[in-house]
Amino acid sequence: MSEPFEFRITADEIPEPIREDGAGATDPGPRDILRALENPNMLVPPETDAGTVPNLRFSFSINPLPSFP
Repeated sequence: MSEPFEFRITADEIPEPIREDGAGATDPGPRDILRALENPNMLVPPETDAGTVPNLRFSFSINPLPSFP
């Protein structure tokens, strides 16, 4: 039997909502680090973002109701 999967993140790998140009700030938490790694632009969108489509705050896979067109 294979070993269980372990995901380890060191303190310097935790993403902070800060762009290279200095926009944003630190977030003391609590946060879901794995979700932050999946969507790094959620708190500080890139400058090219027009802002017409809002960021989803949850994954479709955890949606309790089916979504149909």
